[in-house]
Amino acid sequence: GAYLLVLIVLTLLFGAKSAPDASTVRTRVVVSIAVSFFVLFGAVYFVMIRSKGYSWTDLGVRPITPEWRRLSILLGLAMVPAAVVVTVLVQRYTAAGSQDLTRAIANSGFSFFSAVAFFLYIALLQPIAEELIFRGMLFGWLRRIQSFQIANLICAAAFAIVHIQLVAIVVTFLVGLALGWLRERSGSVLAPILMHQVYNGAMLILTFGATFFGR
Repeated sequence: GAYLLVLIVLTLLFGAKSAPDASTVRTRVVVSIAVSFFVLFGAVYFVMIRSKGYSWTDLGVRPITPEWRRLSILLGLAMVPAAVVVTVLVQRYTAAGSQDLTRAIANSGFSFFSAVAFFLYIALLQPIAEELIFRGMLFGWLRRIQSFQIANLICAAAFAIVHIQLVAIVVTFLVGLALGWLRERSGSVLAPILMHQVYNGAMLILTFGATFFGR
């Protein structure tokens, strides 16, 4: 969600009259992802930690056992084929196109630089900021006033809606339910962060692979 917002702003500010080359596209996407991460993480830190006086523990940052780490990794990997199937079904029965991020990766050209940059921000950093907001701030607040089922549904729906596009909304809602379950059962936001990182990383590898071998 934040990535798309920043990308739109950059396009409005620096949009070229002619179609940008692959290097320009790659640079814009990487910059937009980097900015979105710092915006999200900064929002969590300054709003919840500095202004509200919360601690990282209040947001669910607690150690997890090796068993929960393994389960988080397995769930992240298991959601990949599920997401692929859901994506194919949604695109088949609706007019939904591919996600903006997928098109951006395909249009930017495959290179070591783009692979490392995308993996760093999307697979490692972005899940930290998003999970602190959705499974840390939002889920934690909802859980104090609602049952787990209601809190998880609302949190997953909010997480999905900010991704804007139909395919991303459907897939992200399902992933969000699994992330919420991990947050509840493990008692820590670190478990959904790890699952989110594994899921994003695996999806990026698939996307880059399809881009590279589809040439």
